[in-house]
Amino acid sequence: MAETTPLSGAPQPSKLWKGVFAVAGIMTTLVTYDILQIMRVLYGDDKAFYKYSIFLVFCNRITTSTVFARVLWARKKALDPVAPV
Repeated sequence: MAETTPLSGAPQPSKLWKGVFAVAGIMTTLVTYDILQIMRVLYGDDKAFYKYSIFLVFCNRITTSTVFARVLWARKKALDPVAPV
C-alpha cells in the first residue's frame, strides 16, 4: 500500500503534543521557581520581598538568549530571525 504523508505545513499530532507538553513544563517550572524562590525569600538588609520580580525575569531571558545565540554561533547556524520553510 502507498503511504500517505501529512501536509508539509501541518504539524504532526505527536509533535504538537510534545510541543504543548514542553511549553507547559517550562512555564510550570518558571512559575514554581518564581513562587518558591523570588516571592518567598526575604532579600537585602531590610529583609523585604522583591517588589518588582520582572527585573529578575528580564535578566533570565537576556542570559538565556545570549547562551542560545552563542551555541548557534558555535555550531555555525544562521542567526537570522526567519521562519522555517
